[in-house]
Amino acid sequence: MPNAFQERQARYADLLVRVGVNIQPGQCLMLSAELAHALFARMVSDAAYRAGAKYVHVAWVDMPLSRSRILHSNPDYLEYVPNFEIVRHRQAVDETWARLALVGDEFPDILEDVLPNLVRRVQVARSQALRFYNDALTSNRMQWCVAGVPNIN
Repeated sequence: MPNAFQERQARYADLLVRVGVNIQPGQCLMLSAELAHALFARMVSDAAYRAGAKYVHVAWVDMPLSRSRILHSNPDYLEYVPNFEIVRHRQAVDETWARLALVGDEFPDILEDVLPNLVRRVQVARSQALRFYNDALTSNRMQWCVAGVPNIN
């Protein structure tokens, strides 16, 4: 039986789906979340399917893995963005998926000791490769919402 906190979380998940992104029956949802938000991401997925979502794709964010790439990868590879990332974002735009980003850094200082220019190289390459996607979001051709989620830490 869910406790009061879990019931509030379930209501929040439902609010994000029905009001935040206004998911429509038959529409797909792209959800991003850190691993620390897994339980809440599952609640959002449940709410989306109950609201009629066709499919929910969760793009997990794992900052320790991102840090590892930046620190240990060949620097020549930092601008590499695999084609499947572009293809899945293109499909989301073409099919007008809704987009929900759950934020609340599990490791807020994890890149503190990483050279900023290396982080920037990764971010700029991804941003350029997915410009069409960001344009669709910022011009409101897709429903989107960014929502805070607390962390235990």
